[in-house]
Amino acid sequence: MAANLASHQLSSIDYGVSYSTTNQTKATIAVTRTGDKAETVTVDYAVSDLTAVAGKDYSEAKGTLSFGPNEEEKTFDIAIPPHAPSDVKKVAVVELKNPNPEGKATLGTPQKATLTISPPGVVGAQPATSGRRAELWLQYGIFGLLGGIFVYFLMQGVLGDKKILNELADIEKARGLITFLIAVCTVAIALILSISVIISRGTKAPQRFTQGKEILTLLIGVLGTIVGFYFGTSQKGTPQPLQVSAIQVSSEQPNLGEKPTITAMIAGGKQPYACSIKFSPPLINEITGSSEDGKIEQEVTMPPSIDNPQEVIGFQITATDAEGKTVTTVSEKKFTLKKAP
Repeated sequence: MAANLASHQLSSIDYGVSYSTTNQTKATIAVTRTGDKAETVTVDYAVSDLTAVAGKDYSEAKGTLSFGPNEEEKTFDIAIPPHAPSDVKKVAVVELKNPNPEGKATLGTPQKATLTISPPGVVGAQPATSGRRAELWLQYGIFGLLGGIFVYFLMQGVLGDKKILNELADIEKARGLITFLIAVCTVAIALILSISVIISRGTKAPQRFTQGKEILTLLIGVLGTIVGFYFGTSQKGTPQPLQVSAIQVSSEQPNLGEKPTITAMIAGGKQPYACSIKFSPPLINEITGSSEDGKIEQEVTMPPSIDNPQEVIGFQITATDAEGKTVTTVSEKKFTLKKAP
């Protein structure tokens, strides 16, 4: 079965190497084995021309790699002879073929790749060596951790007792949260860039450092702009207009004597708030109270009896903030009471 075969594949779809004008250099190509690792298997490799010419741009390279039991990676080198100075990149094709023994080994993906031979100082494509894979896994791990933290706090905001999403109705809290998240993301990306430079090997580290520094400078500029916007245009002196959100009731057709719940949200103005609920017709006494954070959750006792066969009781909520500003919202929800037969 295919699941029991040893699969050979190149570690990348493209590789890069720079030639020297005085010394021979080399490109190291990694071949990995996945699947069954119990048997000794082999695979052939060869390099052919695309725009590069064998014997001139690179030394002819072909051979056989043998994987012993539990061996997962082999490498081979392609020698690059000294070149005369030029601005032209040359490309060769690296290919795997003839996996053996038949019935126990096969070719995976990719089985072909390009090798870009570049002038000195020009970086070509990067092979996915074991060091590069470690770097990628580290980056994925950091992003995964940040994603997990974000999802956790998001679920707390939606399902938790504090109802963070309700508190974000306050624009000052929302702006502060955005600034905090941008700062955390900037620090995280800076950490990833720093680690990438530390674990980079060979001549690529200086270039990665330069590129990382440019990206980090850009991110710091963006962060500075956002922080400046936050502190420079704070609305603490001009709060949002006082308002009461759409009112909800737990039951619009309660039975006589039942205790449905009215919920609403006060936003804007200046905390804390005083609030009152007034009913019409006044079969229920007016309810007064206060709210530190704008949440209203009030249990209302329905009258034990009514004179008419059916009564529809409407209500309105009046909110007053700490500065004495008042707003009244008439509920679209009503209580419909029916007299017991």
